[in-house]
Amino acid sequence: LLRAGEFYSRGIGTTRDPARALELFKQAAALGSSEGGFRTAIAILQDASDPVALLEGYKFLLTAATSGLARAQRNLERTVIRAPFDGIELLRTG
Repeated sequence: LLRAGEFYSRGIGTTRDPARALELFKQAAALGSSEGGFRTAIAILQDASDPVALLEGYKFLLTAATSGLARAQRNLERTVIRAPFDGIELLRTG
């Protein structure tokens, strides 16, 4: 699932299809793959602009990080979360 997702994500041997890649990464995450969760998070966070999508992406990132995946932990460390008076604002840094 991860390899196929990567192929769709980058368009290797097939037409680039980020939506299909995300679907495959989510399937891998649902099967317990930390790497699948991490790739799901990155795929969501790269294109997310609305708060609901951002929260979903960060949920996957947090799950991958707490499972011990070092890349997810480093990405989470670079993430700044702050709560202004008008609601939760998630900022991506780095």
